[in-house]
Amino acid sequence: NHLVLGARFAGMRGANPLVWEIAGKYCDLVTLNMYPWADLERNVVLNDAYSKHENVRDAFERVYGWVKRPLLVTEWSFPALDSGLPCTYGAGQRFRTQKERTQATELFAKTMLATPFIIGYDYFMWVDEPALGISAAFPENTNYGLTNDEGEIYPEITEMFTRLHR
Repeated sequence: NHLVLGARFAGMRGANPLVWEIAGKYCDLVTLNMYPWADLERNVVLNDAYSKHENVRDAFERVYGWVKRPLLVTEWSFPALDSGLPCTYGAGQRFRTQKERTQATELFAKTMLATPFIIGYDYFMWVDEPALGISAAFPENTNYGLTNDEGEIYPEITEMFTRLHR
């Protein structure tokens, strides 16, 4: 009588296929964080910066073939360098502008929403990280948010999500 979500894999490259298969055997759905690579010139999202030849949809299908369970993408984002934050620590492909960030975000969101075995996603994150980092041990200082730390929204990305989620 419980929903077992799994262990939140860190992307799709780090675990042996057998580990994915075992997760599918014991979990009701399999969760993973995902920081893909968006090629805006070709209008395609790729698995990650290291496998620029593999479409992310193909990577999702490969993992689904191992787990045979629905997938939930539990963390993903694309920062932009025009936010005023250093953006020197933390995951994700950096874009020059909020416009490019929004294009990449929409492209990946649409890819996930069009994939029948992906039951949803959790965008990272609501508010930007602080310019000085979260802490000395965790120095992330990056533009992940839908708003800055003053509560001001990034209009491009929030308008896109509003439109997309209707």
